[in-house]
Amino acid sequence: MGVYGFQSFTQYFIRDKFSDQDPIQFTQFVMGSFVVVLIIFSLFAGKWSDRIGRKRLQVISSFVGALGAVLMIFASTPVQLILFGIILGAGLGIFLSTNWALANEMAPLGDVGKYVGLTNLATAGSAAIARLEGPMTDALNNLAPGQWWGWTALFAVSAILMLASALAMRKIPDFRVNRQPAA
Repeated sequence: MGVYGFQSFTQYFIRDKFSDQDPIQFTQFVMGSFVVVLIIFSLFAGKWSDRIGRKRLQVISSFVGALGAVLMIFASTPVQLILFGIILGAGLGIFLSTNWALANEMAPLGDVGKYVGLTNLATAGSAAIARLEGPMTDALNNLAPGQWWGWTALFAVSAILMLASALAMRKIPDFRVNRQPAA
C-alpha cells in the first residue's frame, strides 16, 4: 500500500508543490519514468531473487521504497522529483516481482493458483485502500496552506508501511523449495 498513494495523487502533488510545471504533462513524464524504472527493476528482480533469495530481496525492496518515499518529502525541484520517483519505482519493481515469486514459493504444491489469487487480491485491495489517504492529505494541507503537511504525511505513511512490510518478513521462513513440475 505504501506506493499507491503516490500513484493515486501524483497530479495533485505536482499541482501543489511544483506549480511552475503543467500538472498534466509533468505527471505523465514523472509517472512514465516511474513505470519504466519499475518494469526494468521487476525484470532484474527475478534473476536477483534466484541468486540471493526472495525474502532478502523483498526486505531490500522495502528499504529502497521507503528511502524513495522519504526523499519525496524533500523534493523541491522537478529533477529531484523524478530522481526520487525513480528510487520509489525501483523499490516497487523489485517488491512486485519478489512478492509474487515468494507467494508462489510458499504455496503448497497444487494450491499455487489460490495463493496467486490471494496475492492479487491483496495488491488490488491495497491500491483501493490507499485512495483513503486523500482525505487525510487534504485535511493536513488545509491546516496550514502552503506548508504541505498532507504531502509530508502521505510520504511518511508510505515509508512506514514499507518498513512495516520489511518487519513483517521476519515471520516468513527462509527456505528454497525445489519443485518438480507435474508429469
